[in-house]
Amino acid sequence: MYQPLNNRSDKEHPVEDTFDPQQIALEFYEPIYEEDPIVATNIVRLRMRSAEGIKKYGTTMMRDDLSAIEWIDHAIEEALDFANYLEALKRKIKRDEG
Repeated sequence: MYQPLNNRSDKEHPVEDTFDPQQIALEFYEPIYEEDPIVATNIVRLRMRSAEGIKKYGTTMMRDDLSAIEWIDHAIEEALDFANYLEALKRKIKRDEG
C-alpha cells in the first residue's frame, strides 16, 4: 500500500484555496515504479482523486462519520453514475458508427 511520504497524517495534507491535487499526488507519495503503464496511470489517478476528495471534503476515506448504510448509498450512487457514463458512451459509439 502506498503511504504518504514522511508518514504524514490526514490532517497534514494541505487543504486550501491554492490546493493543486495533481501536485499533492506527485509530492506527497513515493514515486511509482510500475512496469505496467496502465497500472501506473491508475495509481496516479487514484492519488489525484484522493487529493481532490481531501480538498473537497476536508478528510480522507478514513472517516467514521458515515454509517455502513450511508457508505453503501454512496457506492450505489457512484455505480449508477458509472452505468450512465457507459450508456452515454455506448450511444455515442453507435451514433458515430451508424
